[in-house]
Amino acid sequence: MFVPPYEPLLKSLNSSREQAEAAQEIKVPLPLLKLLLQIALAQTDFNEDSYLVANPDVREAVERGEVESGLLHFIGYGYFEGRSGGMAIVDEDWYLKKYPDIVSGIKKGAISSAEQHFNLVGAGEGRSPNANEVESAFQWKKVLRAG
Repeated sequence: MFVPPYEPLLKSLNSSREQAEAAQEIKVPLPLLKLLLQIALAQTDFNEDSYLVANPDVREAVERGEVESGLLHFIGYGYFEGRSGGMAIVDEDWYLKKYPDIVSGIKKGAISSAEQHFNLVGAGEGRSPNANEVESAFQWKKVLRAG
């Protein structure tokens, strides 16, 4: 996949390396942000079956041949529409051991499971859904909190 060199990319954003590093932020047009997210989404672990179960309209469109796959729908539209399903699988046992505060929420009936917690708030808090995603979750948490 082609990715333009850093300097010309910064120039297209009316910035330079020095300005970007000094400011620590750059205004990014929405089409560029979406493209960057789509590139990242194409590299994620995706659970096609889970996505199609959670989104029966997409499943039906795939069955009719109107949409090639749940993954392509998710990358092009579903993620940006806030659709559920398809993302990293939450390892219930690992998650509850890693984040024991969630156990009390389940016991109190505030949430029903580790998966529900992760999907509602855990991902936004920078928690990892399973042991394999700890470093990725940490990196996302670090950059999102920096902004």
